[in-house]
Amino acid sequence: MDDTVEKTALAQTKMRQGDGETILVVDDEVFITKMASIVLIKNGYKVLTAAEGSSAMALYREYAAEIKLVLTDVMMPGMDGISRS
Repeated sequence: MDDTVEKTALAQTKMRQGDGETILVVDDEVFITKMASIVLIKNGYKVLTAAEGSSAMALYREYAAEIKLVLTDVMMPGMDGISRS
């Protein structure tokens, strides 16, 4: 691959830089929560984390005015985003 093309492709895939916006990361897997937090913080975001639904809901109620995005696992013990009929 041409060096110029490679640099252009890399530049286009760079993550958008934050300006201190708050993101709530919810996942029951600690590794995923930590990695997401590291990447987001390095890119200028403030991060709140929760390992399960009830603590995520509590954080959201407390910081609702500040939270700009919730990044969550769909399937977690106790509370998930799957609709059951």
